[in-house]
Amino acid sequence: MTTSFECPSCGAALEPPRTPVASLQCPYCGTTVVVPEALRPHPVETPHPPEGITINIRPPEDGLNRPQITFNVPPDKLAQLQQAEAAMLATRRVRRGFLGCGGCGCFISLLFFVAFAGFMTFIFGFSIKNSVMYKCAVQLAQSNAQVVKLIGTPIKADTFAWISNYKSSGSNETGHFTTQLSGPKGSGTLDVSGSHDRSSTDLDITFDSNGETVQVYSGTAQCK
Repeated sequence: MTTSFECPSCGAALEPPRTPVASLQCPYCGTTVVVPEALRPHPVETPHPPEGITINIRPPEDGLNRPQITFNVPPDKLAQLQQAEAAMLATRRVRRGFLGCGGCGCFISLLFFVAFAGFMTFIFGFSIKNSVMYKCAVQLAQSNAQVVKLIGTPIKADTFAWISNYKSSGSNETGHFTTQLSGPKGSGTLDVSGSHDRSSTDLDITFDSNGETVQVYSGTAQCK
């Protein structure tokens, strides 16, 4: 690696400068010599220290005669505050990852959503199963010869009975729901609409299995 260069006038060997200059004077003949680019020292950039900040805290609107508070944060203290902020943000990210989506508030919201979903499932999928209309419709389907021919026997009703509309007042009820029936040969959908009061139960019941629809019952039903 070349560590010196020659004076073009007298041929003397010249040492590269220690400061970032483009030319120097030959100490032997006095000629101004251009320093080769490769031998010129380049200034080293030093990192810029963080600047201090000033924090002004104004008194509240109703804080009569309260002075404004000013904090002057020097650069060294500001760097410490920035490090503390970075550590706090890292801790928060870990907590969010542990709880799933952002802390206790989101966790509580998730619990509320699960509870609400369970409540709605009970209302629209279970509540009708205690009604006279549901029990009567399932009994009529289980004893219907065409339904037995399609899916066999014994016939069991599904866990859920889904309501599309339902009204109940005392012993009076009216509505529409569907449920699945299954047997040894297959399964299908029982579709029920009707009403019930103290004196009678009127039902319109159809059963569909693999595209074949059976009119199970239509009229006033006599159920146990």
